[in-house]
Amino acid sequence: MDPHITTPDLFGALRRDRPDMLLANRYALGACLGEGRLGTVHAAFDLQTRRVVALRLLNAVHEEDAFRFQQSFRVALTLKHPHLLEIYDYSLTAGRPFFTMDLVRGETLQTGQPMPEALAVNVAAQLLLALDYLHARGLLHRDLKPDNLRFTTDGTLKLLDFGMLDPIGVAHADQISGTLAYMAPEVFQGRPLSATADLYAVGVLLYQLLCGELPFVAESSHELIDAHLRRSPPDLAARCPGLSPALADLVMRLLAKNPSARPQRAGDVLRELMPALSPAIAQEAERQGYSYLLTTG
Repeated sequence: MDPHITTPDLFGALRRDRPDMLLANRYALGACLGEGRLGTVHAAFDLQTRRVVALRLLNAVHEEDAFRFQQSFRVALTLKHPHLLEIYDYSLTAGRPFFTMDLVRGETLQTGQPMPEALAVNVAAQLLLALDYLHARGLLHRDLKPDNLRFTTDGTLKLLDFGMLDPIGVAHADQISGTLAYMAPEVFQGRPLSATADLYAVGVLLYQLLCGELPFVAESSHELIDAHLRRSPPDLAARCPGLSPALADLVMRLLAKNPSARPQRAGDVLRELMPALSPAIAQEAERQGYSYLLTTG
């Protein structure tokens, strides 16, 4: 379905039958696309712009949580990048916050089996382009995981979900939020976070894409946190023979316990990946301002 359709047939019928499903006198709710702890995501028809969007309706949450979501998505409204999900509107209905966003119709990133190295580095590069854009604006994503990475129908990777956007340098000593399998050790320690916290998650994702398994697996949350804090990940080169030694080394450095031992910027990682990127992704990096990455020698 074209996201800019001009005749809301299904949604028009829904409005007549279920006027309670019309939010803010503007959005007609359609099918539920997903449900999580914090709320649900629906297809919705925007009567004002006459396009189909995704609408995330949050459950009743604590006032502090609602305020944080509101602040995060107000920031997200200002972000425009080819690899970031576009946010359209933020509002309230019956005291519940909701926001609308681009409806990405492709598949989420699949991690159940090893991905060819050439494909994995191009996926990672698209994510790194999005992260560098965020980091340059002083923002961390803080919830990188396969479920938050989706491909459009033309194969472009989109980074989703801005519910945990935070300024670089902020610490949350009293609250751990995110997905444990991808969280950097310093998050659990309540330390101020730099761009390297997101880059640690990139390392976890790359490890998972290249060998089909996470670097750390545990039977409990406590054991998983302890693994991130204290255990060295199994050596990627030994676990997945045949990988480029340079790529395996890069992933292991991204997974360093000490943030200062990791590459410090998304651009640093892109520079190391550049020789393996497809021409189209390399050209995109250049257009974004990475012409210095294309130097020889």
